[in-house]
Amino acid sequence: WKLGAEWFWNHLHDADIANNSASWQWVAGCGCDAAPYFRIFNPTLQGERFDPQGRYVKKWVPELKRLESLFIHKPWEASLVCLRKAGIEMGSDYPFPIIKHEAGRNRALAMFDKYIKKKPLKQREGDDNDEKNQLTTLTGSKRKTANPLIFGNGKRLKMTKSKKG
Repeated sequence: WKLGAEWFWNHLHDADIANNSASWQWVAGCGCDAAPYFRIFNPTLQGERFDPQGRYVKKWVPELKRLESLFIHKPWEASLVCLRKAGIEMGSDYPFPIIKHEAGRNRALAMFDKYIKKKPLKQREGDDNDEKNQLTTLTGSKRKTANPLIFGNGKRLKMTKSKKG
């Protein structure tokens, strides 16, 4: 969660420390109201549940704006007739899924299960605060941050944001 929170903090003009941190912790399953690790976010179900007509998708993904609402969150399941009616050719106008959600979910759960069973609880509890286990950037170097409220190096530093042009 820390790497995601840091990336958002450094790239969003409207980044909010409380919202950013809490959201990333929730997704990672380690916040104060965290979902259990076995709850894998499903964007298709979220869309169907909270935007059944697909208004958001139709606004921001114009390739799908003419697709029936029934398939707006999973166009790869629409029939060829339905896709042609909406002027969509899967793989050309809109990509096929990279992975089937269920397969990705099962793979993630298997990895979580392996990690949890392999690593003793006592060792896991201290990982977040252990300097030796601090996350590194994508380049692999030790990360220094101006956001101690998230990354807790024990020093009170003034948070600064770069102005992106």
